[in-house]
Amino acid sequence: MDSLKCFHEDDSAASRDDTLFPNLQELSINKCKSLVSLPSNFPKLRSLYISFCDELRSLPDEIQSFKDLTKVTIKGCEVLRIRCEKEIGEDWSKISHIPHLDIQ
Repeated sequence: MDSLKCFHEDDSAASRDDTLFPNLQELSINKCKSLVSLPSNFPKLRSLYISFCDELRSLPDEIQSFKDLTKVTIKGCEVLRIRCEKEIGEDWSKISHIPHLDIQ
């Protein structure tokens, strides 16, 4: 899919009470080459899989507060892979608490 850029017209302005998918537990995003941002409010998300999203440059800061998130997989997203590199990546602190990480 080349046309999806964001999930919500103005996700950055959405309040914490404005949950797009309040019961979503698993999210898989594949080959969304134009996706530039992720929604930041998934209170029940347990598993996140992102692959080949070339324009996605970082994870939302709020991912740190996803209490149920136990698995994150990132494949084929070079910029995101570098940002999530263990101990040294800019986004590492956002995901270091997640028990199962697979970043390639």
